Amino acid sequence: MSEFRRLKMYKPSPYKAPNCIYKERFADSAVMFCNMLKHSTGKWYGQQFQLIDWQERLIRDLFGIVRKYDENRQFRTAYIEIPKKNGKSELAAAVALLLTCTDMENRGEVYGCANDRQQASIVFDVAMHMVEQFPELKKLIKLHISGKRMTYKPLGSFYQVCSADTIAKDGMNVHGCEIMKTRPLDRYQKKTGKHPIIGTMASESERRMQAWLKTGCNAFEAKRPVSKPMSFWTEQDVLRYLRDFKIPYASVYGDIVEDEKGRLSTTGESRTGCIFCPIGCHRDKINRFQRLKVTHPKLHKYCMDALGLGAFLDYIGVDYGGSDYGD
Repeated sequence: MSEFRRLKMYKPSPYKAPNCIYKERFADSAVMFCNMLKHSTGKWYGQQFQLIDWQERLIRDLFGIVRKYDENRQFRTAYIEIPKKNGKSELAAAVALLLTCTDMENRGEVYGCANDRQQASIVFDVAMHMVEQFPELKKLIKLHISGKRMTYKPLGSFYQVCSADTIAKDGMNVHGCEIMKTRPLDRYQKKTGKHPIIGTMASESERRMQAWLKTGCNAFEAKRPVSKPMSFWTEQDVLRYLRDFKIPYASVYGDIVEDEKGRLSTTGESRTGCIFCPIGCHRDKINRFQRLKVTHPKLHKYCMDALGLGAFLDYIGVDYGGSDYGD
């Protein structure tokens, strides 16, 4: 392997927060991974993809600047404008592979989005050819070419193409939570002057954890005041409280049982939500739609046929139990 070109002088972004530090080791790992990839097209095909100065600064800022207390990255969003023919597809493909394969997040999800499927596939195809030229990485990647998806087998994380025309065609609405939850709450607040008490927990997602760390359980000074008294609870806290105080709960969860290590779980559903929402269904060995066909076949038929969700699940390669409902 030839010697990589290196950035002669790096200075962390002026936007680095006071509670953050630059971890050179993290940045070096990200830069090294990108530099081990190879170009996928034209006269540069097969040559090492070596980051030029502005690209390396970007990678070092995004992946090397972390919070002191937990070493999570400071920058969660980056808006970058690059002129045509300046290698944006190769850089985007390298970042997609970096997030999919090196973030050490079990079953992490990376999406490449664009206005249409053809456009969204450009970066994916570049990433695919980069993998083809990286034998050690190729052994660890499972490609689903027709579905424009690649899975990093050691972690179960994946990189998936997502296009606006697919969402429109298959009747999917990526703003479902906005329309069915956020907007009705906003209207109610404006109409009544009352504010919500919400039962979400910080442990449920990174976004909720960040909100809790920022405001605590009560965001009374926010533009839209809200109280989330259960933010510091965990799922185990909830199950133990229900069991110990014999609180009634929905039968769909089944019974609350305890294993030999003292961990509680339910024999039925572990979580509920919008019955037609497909988010996360690819993660389950027996997903919600397969279970829905057994418990509520009429709803399953309506969901797959009338709403068109079956076509969407076929497209992304998720088994939903088919459309055979017998007599």
